[in-house]
Amino acid sequence: MDNSLNRSSRCLLSRRHEADKALLAVVRISIGLHNDAYFLEGMSSTAKDRLLAKYGDRKGPVVQMGFGLHAGKAVQGAIGSQRKLDATYISEAVEQSELLESSTKKYGCSVLMSDSFHCLLSVRVQRMCRKIDQVIIETDEDEGHDDYSEEQETMEFFTFDMDVDALKRDKSRRNSKFMHSDGIGEDGDDLIGPGNLTKRNLKRRASMSSLAQPFAPRNDKSNTGTTYPGGNKSPFGHRASRVLGGITDGDPITGVTPDAGNDAKKKPMLDLPTTTARYDISLWSNEDMKLIRRRYSQYSFSQEFSDALGSYINRDWKNASIMFKRVLEQTQHDGYDDGPSQYFLGIINKNNGVPPRGFNGYGIA
Repeated sequence: MDNSLNRSSRCLLSRRHEADKALLAVVRISIGLHNDAYFLEGMSSTAKDRLLAKYGDRKGPVVQMGFGLHAGKAVQGAIGSQRKLDATYISEAVEQSELLESSTKKYGCSVLMSDSFHCLLSVRVQRMCRKIDQVIIETDEDEGHDDYSEEQETMEFFTFDMDVDALKRDKSRRNSKFMHSDGIGEDGDDLIGPGNLTKRNLKRRASMSSLAQPFAPRNDKSNTGTTYPGGNKSPFGHRASRVLGGITDGDPITGVTPDAGNDAKKKPMLDLPTTTARYDISLWSNEDMKLIRRRYSQYSFSQEFSDALGSYINRDWKNASIMFKRVLEQTQHDGYDDGPSQYFLGIINKNNGVPPRGFNGYGIA
């Protein structure tokens, strides 16, 4: 089923890196979610113990979220009463975003993107994404039917693989401050910025790298006389933080500075944004991004999964099973499981290695 024309017609126009910014925001949120201490601090010891006992065996952080990224048109409106009005968006595209979000558990991925969203990304960021499936969007009229026509809407699923725990494992980076770059605008566009930076550290960071430059407020390069939230003269407030996850310059996960005292260790230091910062595409190649992408940047991983998916789509499930197992062996050797490979192996085993009658390379969503 050739859906390239249909896909192109669904693509919107991205003039100011809107898709790149949305995906980068998801990456930064995902990093912030790994700060368990920040979310557990306000809980009583009894509630904390109960929560950890319930989710202690689950891999990943205590707070987990799935993200669905889709691009399309929607109608904005307000619903509610005179007492309380809520903004809402209604359209088929909104429902498809919810479909993507709910499918993250099935594929074992924290992020799923549609092809409509993927084609809005810059070419550089597109290459960092992985196609993991292609599906037919089933409507109420299609339920119970095995035969599908080419007129039905299809969607390709992509994910952005990231190993957030790599920030914690890399002890040399954890104990070394300011080893990340800050983005400054190449086109003057805004993106939610990191936490806080002192004047002394501004000078220190500027000498570290040509990329390590402070953010400037929109239309103000000097920062002279500008007051930011909290009465700060710096757009970052009072403390330095990581550019990707908003985590302070100590432990990438807990936020505790190596030389901090006992009081600091009791309080998780996850800096939340206090202002906006300009987007820079170099953020996709800074040190933090390289760390969380390192295990997925190997040619053998991406190519072997692509070959396995191709065999699966072409009904060569025997070969697909061998290659998916090979991908899993590689990932398990590196200490993790690849969710999409496990998903497809489950389908193959469920059908005893034989594609169902009428299988045309597309799943059903």
